[in-house]
Amino acid sequence: MRRIVCLLAAALLLSLAACGRTEAPAPAPDPAEPEELAAALVNAYADGEDTQALLARLEVKDPAQAALWGGILDYWRYVDSEMPINVQTLPDALPEDDSLCIVVLGFQLNPDGSLQPELVGRLETAMVCARRYPEASVLCTGGPTAWNAPELSEAGQMGAWLVEHGLAPGRLLTEPDSRTTTENAVFSCALLQRERPQVRSVLLVSSDYHIPWGAVLFEAAFRLSGAPMRVTDNCAWRSSASYGAREILNWQRSGLLQLLRY
Repeated sequence: MRRIVCLLAAALLLSLAACGRTEAPAPAPDPAEPEELAAALVNAYADGEDTQALLARLEVKDPAQAALWGGILDYWRYVDSEMPINVQTLPDALPEDDSLCIVVLGFQLNPDGSLQPELVGRLETAMVCARRYPEASVLCTGGPTAWNAPELSEAGQMGAWLVEHGLAPGRLLTEPDSRTTTENAVFSCALLQRERPQVRSVLLVSSDYHIPWGAVLFEAAFRLSGAPMRVTDNCAWRSSASYGAREILNWQRSGLLQLLRY
């Protein structure tokens, strides 16, 4: 009996001692999903804030996504700080075979479906590129934007112009459904993977102000889809439009946030 009493007393003393200790609360779980963290990364970069802490959180959640978005942010920095925009200057060191595709970005059609001068300028630039690289495919991207002719798409009208001006029809691809630059990138990526799986390099053709915006979105779409192609270079038509760095940065931000929904 004495042994039992002693054991009970010892247990009571241990219990009282435990009551006097303060346990540190367990850390709350991070509620953010990888997509939310990716969106936060895009906003942080666009606002000039540090992205390293967010990348570290994403690394914990999804290391593969952290690696992808780290690469996308590096490319975004390159575009905004170092990438040359080749205004009416033809890049001369691209693949000479069918691993190259020239992607021409569309522009709003006139209400009757005819081409505005800016779109003609982009197409003239694309034809110069197509003559320099005769083995490359040429992809036109852009959806229906003619108010009075909804059956016409930018891509269809662009393709018709290119063929009329000497492009071999067998080289032409058209993506006629996109309505934004983000959709240009996503839909073009899917089309190339399906119809031209040999493509590894993309030469982006658009207006000068549009190249930094388009390059970031196309490169991000390629990387996020797992496609083996990359934006290798650009060739730009000189526009009379003038946009500041902040406007372009916000277009890049908006496009990348849209891309997260695909």
